[in-house]
Amino acid sequence: MTLFEDFQLLFSKQWPAWVGGLLIGVVNVFLFLFYQPFTTLDGVLNWGDSILNPLGIVSTKALPPLLRSGSVLNLGLLIGAMAAAMLAGQFAIRVGPKRELAKGLIGGVLLGVGAAIARGCNIGGFFSGTSAFAMNGLAMGLGLAVGAFIGTRYLVWEMEHSGTVTQEASSSSDSSAAKASRFNLTQILGWVAVIGIVVAMIAYTRLGYVSLAVILIFGVALGVISQRSRLCFVRAFREPFLTGDSDHTRAMLLGLAVSVIGFAIVKTVVLEKAEEFVRDTFWAGSVIGGMIFGFGMILTGGCGGGTI
Repeated sequence: MTLFEDFQLLFSKQWPAWVGGLLIGVVNVFLFLFYQPFTTLDGVLNWGDSILNPLGIVSTKALPPLLRSGSVLNLGLLIGAMAAAMLAGQFAIRVGPKRELAKGLIGGVLLGVGAAIARGCNIGGFFSGTSAFAMNGLAMGLGLAVGAFIGTRYLVWEMEHSGTVTQEASSSSDSSAAKASRFNLTQILGWVAVIGIVVAMIAYTRLGYVSLAVILIFGVALGVISQRSRLCFVRAFREPFLTGDSDHTRAMLLGLAVSVIGFAIVKTVVLEKAEEFVRDTFWAGSVIGGMIFGFGMILTGGCGGGTI
């Protein structure tokens, strides 16, 4: 198979959701072995502290985002997904309707509140927490399911009473020449992003931050997998209640099964990791935080990783 054929295989077609679930489970196991399980909350908290501390709103002294492991993982996730979208010719800047932007803002606040109460997002609190055999992970999963059900009922009510239809972001009047031009341009930008990732890895290594270079690659891998498979935790919790579709639910459970098996092996072999990601938020904090987070992710249309 030629390099061009490999590229076409990776970026010309969307990957099945189950492939995304399987790969995220595998990457999560190796990330746990090297650093800690996949979570977005640590990086987001670092971003918040870095912004709010200079303003005098919080007194927490934060590491610069480029030197905080969780932040670097999130940045890798963002850049990896963006590069994958560009290489596939799917990248575009779109502005949603005002109603959806408002829902995104309110939902984002709920995501933050829920994650703070549960001490983890849907990924770190539920997915990685359950993989780590922590009861707080299972309790948050219960809260997420309840919150998602309530959020789905709200969406149904809104559709029945609103009568508004979200407009497609792209216009059908685009000419094929314009689409081809945009496709070529975004592909070029995608390769620029890939070069930027390589340069960042080299810079981290030469400055003595080898572990951050590795964590950056883990983040990029998770971003590429998420973008190409479009595996969505929101759909995994929402669609069984809304449409009965369970493709993303099964994909999430497949990834969870792989992650559980891998975590069991890691915790058995590396004893100092045995208690990792076992939190004291069981059970009230996990359930309540999960409910708030679950409603928020349905409202905003994105989970912890998806919003990034």
